[in-house]
Amino acid sequence: MDRARFQLLWALLGLVVMSSLALLFFGLDPQLAFIRFLHYPTVIAQLVFTVAVLMREECREQLLSFTRAQALLLLALLVYVPTTSFFSPIPAAFFLSQFWMLHILFFVAVLAFFRTKPDANDDAIWLSLGVAALIHVIAFLFAWAIWPEQIRLEHHPAFENIRFLGYFAAPAATVMAIWFLTGTTRWMLAFLCYLAAAFYLIYTGSRGGAVAVVAGFGIAVAYVARKRLPFAFTNLIALVAATCLLVFLSMLLPKLPWVPLFDRAVEVAQAASSTQALTSRNLLWSDVSVAIKERWLLGYGPSYVSHIFSLALDPSSIQYPNESIRNPHNIVLQVLLHWGVLGALIIAAIALAFARDIWSVLMTQSQRALLPFTAIATMLVHSLVSGVFFYPYSTVIAIIAIARLISLCRDKAA
Repeated sequence: MDRARFQLLWALLGLVVMSSLALLFFGLDPQLAFIRFLHYPTVIAQLVFTVAVLMREECREQLLSFTRAQALLLLALLVYVPTTSFFSPIPAAFFLSQFWMLHILFFVAVLAFFRTKPDANDDAIWLSLGVAALIHVIAFLFAWAIWPEQIRLEHHPAFENIRFLGYFAAPAATVMAIWFLTGTTRWMLAFLCYLAAAFYLIYTGSRGGAVAVVAGFGIAVAYVARKRLPFAFTNLIALVAATCLLVFLSMLLPKLPWVPLFDRAVEVAQAASSTQALTSRNLLWSDVSVAIKERWLLGYGPSYVSHIFSLALDPSSIQYPNESIRNPHNIVLQVLLHWGVLGALIIAAIALAFARDIWSVLMTQSQRALLPFTAIATMLVHSLVSGVFFYPYSTVIAIIAIARLISLCRDKAA
């Protein structure tokens, strides 16, 4: 592939990562910022990138690089998703399944694209993640300064709920922190992006995001130490010091309707029960488990949890107090609820089919695997207590990271 066309596709992939910025044009209007709009900008960007990749002969040739098992399992999932959704008792499931079919095709397209140039520099993609988070946080601070009453009414630039941006900010914070720790170029921009993303998580009290960042960063640092990758110890001290300052700053600033992270940590420490500590997630998980049993083999297809509860459960038996809940806040329960045991087995088989490639890359190309590995580690931890894989604008980050790890296995020259 010639350089100009490759750069164009690279730019389109960056556009996918930054696609959530299109939501800023909806401003603070609660009608325009309704949850359904969270899907469209990223979906459109994914579709454009996927079509552009599959139009290139060099990229189509890379489809032959899939093993037979990988190709058959991906095809099985591509057939299973619309089929089980079509027979779902939830009316919207089949429509929402189109987004998940696009995710599968997007994964194939990203992997084919990366395999055409496995030695390409990844900086642009991960920097676009950090810069997108930085712009979102700037928009939030601007709105908070100019329209504080609107923010207090839970109107938020780009997102209906202030916590949804945390799904994007968590991997951005961790990746930028590791970039600052180990990188030699654009380290100041990476540090600035980290400060913005980390501040947002701390100030808005995103416990799940904060735990994900700490865990993801810890896993990445352990990987750096294990593989003896070069890093600046002074930068590590700077990260810790800056994070402590952000916690202190969040305690001095005017309070949001959402309790800051430090205050929430105190609440958890003083919580009299596990229900309080988990913000009633254990009640939600209990209700979801009951719903899963009602349709355990095929699942309900992609849909809001509240819709599933209204169909599968007796209203008087529902313990979780939020009547508009959209996802189970746990990736295992989400897979079982939406796709059933059969779908979960297909997804697990796909993961195993690619696991050898990923493991090989982690063992032999640690420097180039570091940033995508950091993103995946952070998002997997976050997905245990949140809906990070429920919305396209955050799901695509994981897809790109996984595809990048797999593609590096084909780079024999590295």
